[in-house]
Amino acid sequence: RTLAHTANYNMNPDWAVAQGYDRYEFAHGSNRKRTIANDRASRDFVFDALESADGPTFVWAHMMGVHQYFAPEEFLRFEPDGATPVDMTTPGARRVEQFETIENSVAQYDNSILFDDDLVGQIYDRIVEQHPNTILIVTSDHGEEFMDHGAWEHCSTRYNEMLKVPLLMVGPGVPEGVRVDGITDSLDLFPSILALAGLDVDELPRAGQPIVEDGAPTDGKSETFAEQHHRGPGVRFALNRNGKKLIRSHKKRWKESGDARIGPVTSTEWYDNAWTVETDDMVFQPTPDEAKDFFARVERVREASTLWFEREVGEQAVGTVSAEDLKKLQSLGYGGG
Repeated sequence: RTLAHTANYNMNPDWAVAQGYDRYEFAHGSNRKRTIANDRASRDFVFDALESADGPTFVWAHMMGVHQYFAPEEFLRFEPDGATPVDMTTPGARRVEQFETIENSVAQYDNSILFDDDLVGQIYDRIVEQHPNTILIVTSDHGEEFMDHGAWEHCSTRYNEMLKVPLLMVGPGVPEGVRVDGITDSLDLFPSILALAGLDVDELPRAGQPIVEDGAPTDGKSETFAEQHHRGPGVRFALNRNGKKLIRSHKKRWKESGDARIGPVTSTEWYDNAWTVETDDMVFQPTPDEAKDFFARVERVREASTLWFEREVGEQAVGTVSAEDLKKLQSLGYGGG
């Protein structure tokens, strides 16, 4: 069986994202009270799925407390260590206006992490005590910016505060206490889960590779790629390759779609160590051949991902976004062009 519980409006089942799930619960609402209740409901959904499992079962629980910086009163343990006012002219600032200062925004974010961490801990304890033949994976779809590069929240840039997220795996077939030093990304979760379930992934159409296979970690990858079309005046591509990183920004043509939306290059950034926060003192100047190779690789990855999407996803059912749907998406910080 396949089951899912989410309160993220991007995952509205009206838009066909529930295809393939035997049970799909979509919890409406993103205000503080509802977000806290929805995350607790996600925990309970997992508990119920574990108790009722009769054969191989996949459960996806998507908690939103960290996305909204919301936590119940008993988890408000982090205090702001300064009082720098939120500059409301900076991108994304309206999402943190209620917190008034940068430091308070960070404290509320940390409190929300503490809350969801506690819920995940309860799931982990239940698995260890009652369902030991279960693999638990904890990760995130994005990070968050708190003026690290002059903006807030996510979707605006391709720096590491956006891209470098936790990935924890525990359970049968996962070696204990091992850290994978190579590059991994969310594309690797699909083949990793199947490999841990004992299935042969060699012949599967996929873009990722197993992180753990045959009871041992793999070496990871030499590169990972990210792109961003969603918000702001630019379209951005980032290629992290063997510890060096390219971020290339293009002018966005708002009235166009697909490749036609991507205008001329507006900026190119190079960073020496792709695992730390990118700052000017880590900029390196590649040789012409290095730069040419990076640029060519970005185009090859983009072309391959477009072809894959058209082949594997293009013919699936899709939904439409109403004015009401768009308003709800914008309450989460999405739907902005």
